[in-house]
Amino acid sequence: MFLILGDPEDVLASAVHRRLTAAGRRTAWLTETELAESTPFALRRHGGRVSGFLRCHGEDVPFDDLAGVLVRLGRGWWPSRVEADDRLFVYHETLAALFALLDSLRCPVVNRFGLPWWLRDDRYGERLAAGLRVALGAPVARPVDGSGAARWSAYLAGPRFAGFTDDGRGEPADDDAAERDGLAQWLRGSREALADWQHRQGISFCRVELVSSDGMPAVTGLDAFPSLRDESPERVDRLAAATVELLS
Repeated sequence: MFLILGDPEDVLASAVHRRLTAAGRRTAWLTETELAESTPFALRRHGGRVSGFLRCHGEDVPFDDLAGVLVRLGRGWWPSRVEADDRLFVYHETLAALFALLDSLRCPVVNRFGLPWWLRDDRYGERLAAGLRVALGAPVARPVDGSGAARWSAYLAGPRFAGFTDDGRGEPADDDAAERDGLAQWLRGSREALADWQHRQGISFCRVELVSSDGMPAVTGLDAFPSLRDESPERVDRLAAATVELLS
């Protein structure tokens, strides 16, 4: 079973769900409220082995039966069915339980966010970008003005980038433009480093901001939870296809 966690309004989750169901793959969807309030689970640890199940829409699904999990939680849930004085405690205990659950699953999880993301640490993306710079051997840089610099955004889906946007023009750019700038070739040569960084951080889908000047690219920012709301249907579909590959 594939499991999607998130609200139905999420563009990526909806596109992935359509692809999985069209392919005849057994798929379940839990909203954030359903996950936090009406999805019991059991988590057992025996040395290095983890086992358990979660009750999804009344069915007990063993962890071993999960083929992949897509995490698109907006983190807007707040406990409302408990006494006001207990809500903060219940909120943090629920987040800790969900973090432990997703961190323990052995199936592919997109994304397996770190605890700072769950706690809404504003610097989580900055620290991920700094680690990615180190992994890629890219220089530390900020976007700079001048005709010799090109600003780019690209979605990282697995150890490859899917789709570039020329941020200087604020509109999509084809991959040939990135190739001419030398950016795509540099990224293809960094796939091994990217895969290692993703394995360590648990982030297999994100949006990366880059600047390229005289053939020297630099990572300037990272969004670990890009919304895709403003992307074209064609690009969303391509990114959904890449995400399904990550889950499989």
